[in-house]
Amino acid sequence: MSKICANPECKLEYEPNAHNAKYCSPECRRVVTNKRVLERYHESKKEVVNDRTCEECPTQLSIYNPDNVCAGCKAKKLGIKVREMGISKELVEEMYEIAQKNQ
Repeated sequence: MSKICANPECKLEYEPNAHNAKYCSPECRRVVTNKRVLERYHESKKEVVNDRTCEECPTQLSIYNPDNVCAGCKAKKLGIKVREMGISKELVEEMYEIAQKNQ
């Protein structure tokens, strides 16, 4: 029983080697799979567009940061809690200055 290749660019009639074969050759299967993978990749990249900036300074926020303030500004606001976390005030100020320079 012959089948028609599922690759829209091929449509060749072929004799399948297995009952569930969709493509006439491994190359046709690879072309369709790669095309599908690239489409999914580009679609996911569209969703990750990040144009959020910190409300306190012009630092671009990470896509993993759920807050509207960058870590440096948040640390400055929470100066007391930063010391409790074991981070020195000098380190926080240095990080803030670096963020300001990288604007």
